[in-house]
Amino acid sequence: MLSLPSRLASIWQYRRSRLTLTLVILCAALLAALLAGCGLEPGGQQLAFIRNGQLWVVNPDGSDARMLYKADVAGFAWSPDHHMLLLRYGSRAIDLASALPIGTTAGAPDAIAELGVVSISGGSPIPISPVTQGIVRSDGWWDTSGNRLLYREYPFSVGANVAPIYIDSQNDQPVGIARKTLLNAASLPALNDDGTQVAVIDPVGAVRVGAPGDPGAIVASGGLVTLLGTMRPARVLWRPGHDALLYATATRDQPNTVTLTLHDLANGRTQPLIQVTSLLDAAFSPDGSLLLIRTPDSFQVWQVTTSGAEPTMPRFSMPESDPLALPWWSPDGHKLLIQDANGWRLIDPQTGHAQTLLTYAAPLNQPAIGAGTLWRPVASSPWSPDGTQFVFVSGSNARWQGEPLPAPKQGATGLYVASVSSPTTAGSPTLIDSNADSFPGWSAPNPSSTFLVTS
Repeated sequence: MLSLPSRLASIWQYRRSRLTLTLVILCAALLAALLAGCGLEPGGQQLAFIRNGQLWVVNPDGSDARMLYKADVAGFAWSPDHHMLLLRYGSRAIDLASALPIGTTAGAPDAIAELGVVSISGGSPIPISPVTQGIVRSDGWWDTSGNRLLYREYPFSVGANVAPIYIDSQNDQPVGIARKTLLNAASLPALNDDGTQVAVIDPVGAVRVGAPGDPGAIVASGGLVTLLGTMRPARVLWRPGHDALLYATATRDQPNTVTLTLHDLANGRTQPLIQVTSLLDAAFSPDGSLLLIRTPDSFQVWQVTTSGAEPTMPRFSMPESDPLALPWWSPDGHKLLIQDANGWRLIDPQTGHAQTLLTYAAPLNQPAIGAGTLWRPVASSPWSPDGTQFVFVSGSNARWQGEPLPAPKQGATGLYVASVSSPTTAGSPTLIDSNADSFPGWSAPNPSSTFLVTS
């Protein structure tokens, strides 16, 4: 029989072991939560797509397909940490989105819709737009930190042009209680990396910077709202990784020629970078060291230099005649994907070497660009977050590097994933779904590193 001191010691030892076990369990739970916050949670590498108005996610090998939202989803955008998705949903929006041809480079049109944020784990979205009648909204795009997001809205009107307003919203505040209207924004605005400052071009061409919802201080003048000789919007870009803004100004005595101008907010210095005739669009590389330029007949890659000497020639130029051709930088900036009406190409942005990957049997049926066409930044990228794979949809009669694509198990459209081992080398794609999927997206691009799509 144990003595009283021995029994007390035994009880203490038992309780101490139970306490240790409890602490181990708590630490394990905390570690799991931290790993989830680092993007290592289940589904952290999943890609998303729309199937018959439903939002789905799936692993890149086709396993663990899950429906996240059940109906009327017209568009979505991954958050930068890959834990949430911004949705645009509504019957009018999905009707317009569903009318677009499979694989188009155009975005889903603006339509009467609501916006909400849903977790990768599922559940009901947090509605971030006010519940209002007859308000048209665009898809949204995130800042690079994932703290805030932007979208466009305006009242529905038949046969009349209504000036849109741009909205800055937090991702976790329901029904727009923390949203702010971006004042003086005559064209597409840009947020800095942490979402605390917004840059806009006002109706008279002044470049303004301030907190969202404030008028903003004028930091430069002469900014264009519409690109010369085109029907496309000019916009301000926040140079990634730098406290500097890029915008277009008119070039004296040179019709339809703009000067892309860089304004350093740290020292107030304004520097002309590049003169471009008939500019259609521009986007920085993810690190801000390169600038991708689009003209009516070419893509060009320019080096961004702040030494004071303007570069006189692009690093390289490649022909492109499709006015809606759409490029995507890989997340590390080492590769470029370009989709146009004829198919997909993979580009080395350092050398310009290009490889044709996918060739359509017939050119895509792209929408017309009219005077009232609206534009917005690409909300999602086909690149995987690590830049080693990309996702696309295609008809089964397209050819991959001269060989037929794997045939869909049902229907004529498949969802495919291809691996990329170098800037211009991609392996044969894998068919991962066969349900007429559309608008696939895998990662969140920086809006200043993307081109605009019609919306």
